[in-house]
Amino acid sequence: MDPVPEAWRSLRSRLEGEARALAEEVRAYPSPIARCDDQLPGLIARRTEAYAALREVEALDREREALGEAEWQARAAALLARLAPT
Repeated sequence: MDPVPEAWRSLRSRLEGEARALAEEVRAYPSPIARCDDQLPGLIARRTEAYAALREVEALDREREALGEAEWQARAAALLARLAPT
């Protein structure tokens, strides 16, 4: 059994959950926000990165049929290696 499709589903699920959780955390951030607040910019950056990674996954999913399974799996494996938590 090829591990790429299962890892792909797991990555997509993790990214969706992470993006939702970070968006909620930003929404619920206490206000007023002081200029010296050093936590909110980092939180927003993490949320932005999560959504960017999710967009990459979704874009590759849309290209799957046009690429063919072998090419898609190669690109998915490369993206998995780059985005997988260390």
